[in-house]
Amino acid sequence: LVFPGAIMLAEDLERTTWWRRSSCSVIELGAGVAGIPSIVARRAGVGRVVATDMADVLSGLTFNCVGNGVGDVEVKELCWGPEVDKSLGGPFDLVLIADCAFDVEASKLLAATVEALTAVHSFVIVSNTSGILPPWESFVETAARGFTIERVHPSLWDHPDVNVATMQPQEGVYILVPRVDAVLPVLPSGHDLCENEQHALLDSFVMGHGGAEKARPAEEWSAAGPMSISPYVPCAQSRIPQVLRAAGLTAEDVLWDLGCGDGRVLISAALRYGCNVVGLEVDSQCLVDARRLAEEARVSHLCHWELADIMALPVSGLRGAPVNGKSLPPPTCVLTFITGHGLARLSPYLHSEWVEGSFRILTCVEALDECLDFESGAPFDTEDRPPWPVSRRHAHWGVFCVPPHGVAVSVWEQKEFPLKWTQDEADVTAPVVIPGLLSKDVIERYLQLGEDAAAREGAADSEAWQSVFDVPEDQFCSAAEDVMHNLQGHRVVHLHKDGWSDAVCFDLMAHFRRAMQQNDVWGALQARQFHVRSFEYHRYDTGGSVLDENHRDQGSLLTMSAMLSQEGENFFGAEFVTWDGGQRKERRLGKGDAILFPSEKRHNVKQVEGDRRCIIMELWEGPANRRNRHQ
Repeated sequence: LVFPGAIMLAEDLERTTWWRRSSCSVIELGAGVAGIPSIVARRAGVGRVVATDMADVLSGLTFNCVGNGVGDVEVKELCWGPEVDKSLGGPFDLVLIADCAFDVEASKLLAATVEALTAVHSFVIVSNTSGILPPWESFVETAARGFTIERVHPSLWDHPDVNVATMQPQEGVYILVPRVDAVLPVLPSGHDLCENEQHALLDSFVMGHGGAEKARPAEEWSAAGPMSISPYVPCAQSRIPQVLRAAGLTAEDVLWDLGCGDGRVLISAALRYGCNVVGLEVDSQCLVDARRLAEEARVSHLCHWELADIMALPVSGLRGAPVNGKSLPPPTCVLTFITGHGLARLSPYLHSEWVEGSFRILTCVEALDECLDFESGAPFDTEDRPPWPVSRRHAHWGVFCVPPHGVAVSVWEQKEFPLKWTQDEADVTAPVVIPGLLSKDVIERYLQLGEDAAAREGAADSEAWQSVFDVPEDQFCSAAEDVMHNLQGHRVVHLHKDGWSDAVCFDLMAHFRRAMQQNDVWGALQARQFHVRSFEYHRYDTGGSVLDENHRDQGSLLTMSAMLSQEGENFFGAEFVTWDGGQRKERRLGKGDAILFPSEKRHNVKQVEGDRRCIIMELWEGPANRRNRHQ
């Protein structure tokens, strides 16, 4: 008996080459009597193949392996579950599964077996032709705890024996890759990733070097006046997208900012989410600035600004009671970014409103359960401090969240909110440099793949631009990109074109993508379904460059570039340039080094002398492309 999924999986293995290495170890689960995927893997030259199933089919499986010339396939009994026989010799590089999701409970055991047999470097290829949905859903739900299902294999849809019109959604060939989490830098207690920018603002506005705060008159309605409980310091621009992400805003929310300053956080929220915002501020000049900035951003219709002493708000002021005699939309989220002593003084009022309300609270730099009033006589006397449940999921950005009353922190932290940032906010981020990401062998493989792909597309054509005007209007951007990427001096070859890289280097793509996920310190990929927008081989010759100072990878989430050449040996110049916090910064990357950054961040490459090669990947929320960045 041969299941159709085994045929699908075996033929998919025949069409791809990325897994064919003599050092690769392969295990098939539920191989049956036929063991066709195992036979194909061994005949392709894989060093070690283990075919497993229940004891009663092993003699037939052995007979079939021997009869197909691969008698050295190891045929072994395996009962599914989290505990596997150590004599199998895992973890394995590749796990093969064909039509094994036939029962709900068995599917859970199957997923547990996969987890026990794999490591972070492993891949799992699963085919499923069963029209019965519950077992497949059970397998996916269990496997998703440790794996991401990268894609439905594109080549499947071109298979002559597959009638796409009659296929069920769960039918197909899938590749699973072990799940990874972002690797955040190890920070000392109390440290946050916006500290440098925020400290510079503090220095400018309060400490006297810039004199901005000291220059403000100590009038009644000013940040330097008698009603102020905190000096005016704007929120660091790099912190704003993280604040709004932690808030989990939608268009239905109403965000209040107690001590809103010039309103930059609220205006950003209105722009991104289309939600109503309310800013209360004791400094009249700040509100003049806020109204002007909201008008310039064209979000005035979403903004409400009130001159108010936040220490004198009325009872139920955050629950619909009039403020300054005005009815304001009650908040679903309250933000306050003030110093610790101000937060400590405001805490009792916030707590009384929060207990009776239905809003969450965000604070910056200081958390409500730890803030101290150092201007009081007994700053460490915290017996009267209200009990605050605080989520520290975003503490590395200096952002703390109190969930709505009655919602446990553990429950709140199960929610995932995508990060949204503007180009200006992307520009103030610092790129992540990953030294030695690519090994010598991987670099050589990339170079060979890149040159093979370039040869497949033909020689660079400096006259190709003339053909751009012959294409339909809706294809112009794509055609123009093809022409620009086919010029001498700087040639760009799309390895993902027509699924080519899926077939020949899926493992390299997965490794590259995994490194991007692991080093996503901003959380740009979290709470998103993302795909590879572009996987590119760049070949710079003398004179080649990317000199546009406003160059951005617009529409993508993250971009990573890894060097395949060495400065001083293969080329000179070609520094990688970014703008970090408005400052132009040049970086020299060594062979095998990579640099990861938000795609909307400005970047370019200075002019090259010699021969510079690199590999670049962009991730986005659009579908996986099969031509260039546009299609």
